[in-house]
Amino acid sequence: VAAGLQELQAAGVVVIWRPFHEMNGGWFWWGAQEPADFIAAWRHMFDYFTHTKKLHNLIWSYGPNHGERSAEYYAGDAYVDLVGVDAYTDHINPEHIRGYPEVAALNKPFGFTEYGPHGASNPPGDYDYRQLLAGIEKNFPRTRHFLAWNEKWNPAKNKFAKEFYNDPRVITRATLPAGLAGPEDYPASIAKWRAGRLSRLTKPDGWLALIGRHPVEPGTWSVGSGADNAIRLAAGPALLGTVTSAADGKVSFALADGVEAAIDGTPARSAELDYKGDKPTYVRAGTVNFYVMDRSGKLFLRVRDSASARLKNFAGLESYPVDPAWRIEATWVPFEPAREIKITNIIGLIEPATIPGKAVFTHEGKTYELIPIDEGPEEDLFFVLSDKTAGTETYEACRFLYAQRPVDGKIILDFNKVYNPPCAFTPFATCPLPPKENLLPFLLRVGEKKYQGPH
Repeated sequence: VAAGLQELQAAGVVVIWRPFHEMNGGWFWWGAQEPADFIAAWRHMFDYFTHTKKLHNLIWSYGPNHGERSAEYYAGDAYVDLVGVDAYTDHINPEHIRGYPEVAALNKPFGFTEYGPHGASNPPGDYDYRQLLAGIEKNFPRTRHFLAWNEKWNPAKNKFAKEFYNDPRVITRATLPAGLAGPEDYPASIAKWRAGRLSRLTKPDGWLALIGRHPVEPGTWSVGSGADNAIRLAAGPALLGTVTSAADGKVSFALADGVEAAIDGTPARSAELDYKGDKPTYVRAGTVNFYVMDRSGKLFLRVRDSASARLKNFAGLESYPVDPAWRIEATWVPFEPAREIKITNIIGLIEPATIPGKAVFTHEGKTYELIPIDEGPEEDLFFVLSDKTAGTETYEACRFLYAQRPVDGKIILDFNKVYNPPCAFTPFATCPLPPKENLLPFLLRVGEKKYQGPH
């Protein structure tokens, strides 16, 4: 869960986090426990997310079901930001929604943490949402927020939605205080991007966790950290198991007897390892995991360790100062049809790449072109490039840049977001090298500098 929340933090997303909701009822496994036990669990999660996982994008919301013991499970002011009750009823009054005085007295912003009309059934779309505003104003005046839990319960699917949203008691994006709804200034946006970049790089399963890239030849091979293994891992059990690569391209793995490990989190002791889909099969043992990857028809085990020395001894990222002049609007020249070129990676393997067009821009009165790799219709365009700082101020092999797809013949090249490839941090990555078209003949002093730690 923390890993997913870290992805949102990296993207600049603030999350209203409402764990263990309706804990005063008995219908969930965490429900109807002793308050002290529940509070301990809540505080444990809070401390783990905040201090261990460095998550600071969470607004912690306490949401019991309306009714009895609604405030008894409150974890304390230091662990909660918002409070509320879950309520499903047409009748917005104390008789039908109980627990408001106790929860509102906790002195945090109060809201209906879940709301739905017509009890627990899906309404036919006939609910008059003006009733919610009138009931809140009369009976629950401390209400600051609400959440319609189901699509059919939201105002847009019911009656008088326009009147509801246009009511002066309701805050919409258009009526937010000045500065809250507007765009960020450019340096702040780059600072946020860099923070996300750092968060992604230092994840327990990120590039710094790589500890091995082992070829898998046809046959059956022992795998483990012991010296007598055909594939010797840098960490993990002495004998983890055996990997078998068959002539038909199938790869399977069998765990050694007695070893504490799992294949894709299942109890199976042997299974085929999928490496052709979007989600490869993982083998995990303690802090170590691996999966099979295909590079130009050659198979490898990619091994990670969340306790790797590179992750523990990460030296940090250093970047040039933000320079808005390097956010360039380039002209997009499409290739019709798209071209295919060969891209060589850092270990000498060659793979085809689709090139949909080129970005043409000017710098100091001269015109330059960059070609991107198309990684799929839903993905941004991917540029692998190098310049005259390579090998001295920046990483010698290349740097990466992603750009949103062109609009109306223009594409934004934000060179402040140029960053080091995984190979700048680990010898076990297989980064592409830049095509000759992307070797810029000038000093591109922007984006990430050379990594100063071991790689």
